[in-house]
Amino acid sequence: MSLSLVTVTKEDDDIRLDRWFKRHYPHISKALIDKLSRKGAIRLNGKRCKAADHIYMGNQIKIPLAIINAEPNQFQKSEKYNRPTLKDIKEIENHIIHEDRFIVVINKPSGLASQGGSGIRRSLDEIMKAIGEKKGFKAHLVHRLDKETSGLVILAKSPSIATKLTESFQSHNIRKIYLAVIKGHPRPDEGEISLPLRKFGPKGQQKVQVDFEQGQKAISQYQILDHCGQEFSLCALSPLTGRTHQLRVHMKEGLNCPIIGDKKYGGLEALPEGLPKQLHLHAWQLEFKHPASQEKINLKAPLSETLKQTLKILDIQTDFL
Repeated sequence: MSLSLVTVTKEDDDIRLDRWFKRHYPHISKALIDKLSRKGAIRLNGKRCKAADHIYMGNQIKIPLAIINAEPNQFQKSEKYNRPTLKDIKEIENHIIHEDRFIVVINKPSGLASQGGSGIRRSLDEIMKAIGEKKGFKAHLVHRLDKETSGLVILAKSPSIATKLTESFQSHNIRKIYLAVIKGHPRPDEGEISLPLRKFGPKGQQKVQVDFEQGQKAISQYQILDHCGQEFSLCALSPLTGRTHQLRVHMKEGLNCPIIGDKKYGGLEALPEGLPKQLHLHAWQLEFKHPASQEKINLKAPLSETLKQTLKILDIQTDFL
């Protein structure tokens, strides 16, 4: 097998091998990287490696020339690859909350996946790649929201900025505040939920459950902003950890107040008559230091039309938001 030797640069210092491939060879799927690594076709410093291994500046990666010379979509299954449409691009451009030389922040609509993958035909990641091509930058997704969750998503315009933002998320130096409409009116009106969480079930059908023996630490803070009697409340949520579906599970299992529209965890209780069935969870506010200037950034995402409609139906005030 013909191989090419690539040296890791400073911009890619201390990232996972599969993330390095995503940056430089985005047409190569993670599944193929895993397969080639298992077979020893991809090597790190001459040794066998795994897709999850971290790489560092100066490391050498051996890659089959077939990957180096591949056409951009050669390894994509054509039935799963959809080039973003002009309508997709225009919609996301209209949802840009902040943009500068280093980052772009999007108010992601509900129903749009953050990242592409098996069975996903439309994603923010792919649309931003198309926007980046048009504007002359390469977008790097550094965190994700659930497909059903709307709100703020940050993308970096270079690998080095992506690394800095990823580190900020991992060290919890980025404050995230969500808005949710929930079933019920929990007491007290504010507090903290600490319930360890664990994923279970087959891939593609995974759910998250509270598990005090094997679960990972998960902490969320909540504050009731307004309520409609005892039936519904508008709640501000701040996850202090970043577990999958953390807020959704914590509201249901910690307060017995599922988020409206969350049929996965709230069941029929989360689907009351007369309200939209869409998940009422919105990544509303981000506070962080700009990765380049270190300036304090505070961004807010306007509410979706669905959330506005529900809050109007429930006569819940939003003037203070």
